[in-house]
Amino acid sequence: MHISAITKSFADRPLTIAWIVFAIYGAVAAAFVQFLALPVLAPSLHAGHGLLVGQDSIGYHAIAAELAASIGQAGWSAWTLAPQGHTAAGLAAPFYFLIAPEPWSLIPINAALHATAGAMVMQLVRNLDVDWQIAFAGGALWVGLPSTLQWVTQIQKDGYFFAGMLGALLGFTMVLRVVCARADAPEFRIGIGLLAAGIAAAGIARPYGFQLMQVIAVVFAFIAIPIALASFHHRKLTVARFVIVLCTLAGIIAALGFAPRDTRLDPAAPAATGASAIGAAPVELIAGKPWRRSEILPAFVDGAFMRLAIARRGYLSSSYASAGSMVDLGLQFHSAQDVLAYLPRAIQIGFLAPFPAQWLTPGTSRGGTAMRLVAMIEMFILYPLLIAGLPLAACQWWVRPEFWLITAFCSFFIITYAFVTPNVGSLYRMRYGFLMTLAAIGLAALWSGIGDRNNQKGI
Repeated sequence: MHISAITKSFADRPLTIAWIVFAIYGAVAAAFVQFLALPVLAPSLHAGHGLLVGQDSIGYHAIAAELAASIGQAGWSAWTLAPQGHTAAGLAAPFYFLIAPEPWSLIPINAALHATAGAMVMQLVRNLDVDWQIAFAGGALWVGLPSTLQWVTQIQKDGYFFAGMLGALLGFTMVLRVVCARADAPEFRIGIGLLAAGIAAAGIARPYGFQLMQVIAVVFAFIAIPIALASFHHRKLTVARFVIVLCTLAGIIAALGFAPRDTRLDPAAPAATGASAIGAAPVELIAGKPWRRSEILPAFVDGAFMRLAIARRGYLSSSYASAGSMVDLGLQFHSAQDVLAYLPRAIQIGFLAPFPAQWLTPGTSRGGTAMRLVAMIEMFILYPLLIAGLPLAACQWWVRPEFWLITAFCSFFIITYAFVTPNVGSLYRMRYGFLMTLAAIGLAALWSGIGDRNNQKGI
């Protein structure tokens, strides 16, 4: 096929072509790692079954294989989403049963999820009115960095979570475009479908996703409704569409209220009573100290801060005490004031860790050391895209509500993870989908800015 024909095909069906390219990359990369790179080229890093040493995937594989065997003996009634508390194993078990009890049976679904996330990023960038080629570069950046092999080639739930969250983000942007009278009814319907499917996928992978998305949906409603009223006042939005938008937002918030919750974030049984209780909720002990109730903040806001403290306590339990790449290991939150005081540090860690001093230090396992080298290479790429690209993007698209929605959505998750995850290795993986989306926007801003300057010079 000639280059011109390939270019025309891409121009006609850019998202479809990009999804296929991304999926092929994911499948080939997974097969290469599982069948050649680990067992043949780097056997010292191979834990068997195509898995990397020192990773959670090893345990997930054993649990998934056991659950698949149970399904074979007792039928599908034996399946559970989170065997021994691990949804990654529960999501893998059906493929182990239907195909083979080996990690390679997950290659198609992992590649498809990875390609879907990359296509979502590509469309998010494209919604800023940049060329498809620039949007494709942003999607390719998201898909192609080596650290993505942690979930494309191994057993993790990140593929489901990132595809779901980015799908929900794209759905929110489509609804916002309709509210701003910049899109029509078909885009609104697609946006609602993406919201529903994305929230479901992310929440199934990580139940706390439902709780976080409810917060985001409420904030989005407070922003979108005044914009919708303004569009309605200027006759850019019909009465019917205005009512549909209101009902849709109310329905999403209500549905999320009935969604499953991550009970690990709920306050424990009371160990004391008194003024520190959050409303009628029991007092939660954080590292042996009671949570100090704020006298200023509403109870539900104070309760949200307390749940951040509970989540952080889980990472500082004995299972993580000896883990490598820990930051602020001894820090716990005992009040909303403690959480807010940590915000500047959370922003620093969330966007910029691992820091240069950590790049060449050895990990607690050979796999951990290898991932630190990968992180070093990727941070060389990320720093200019975030530090130079994002401010340039803000200058270029400051009037575009889509840009601010994407930035706020991704920043919320990055900073939240920095609050609760003192392990940089875990933080690096969990924030990836959101940080790399911002990096893709930074890349688009730099690329389009250079292109505009060359056009002005007549180059």
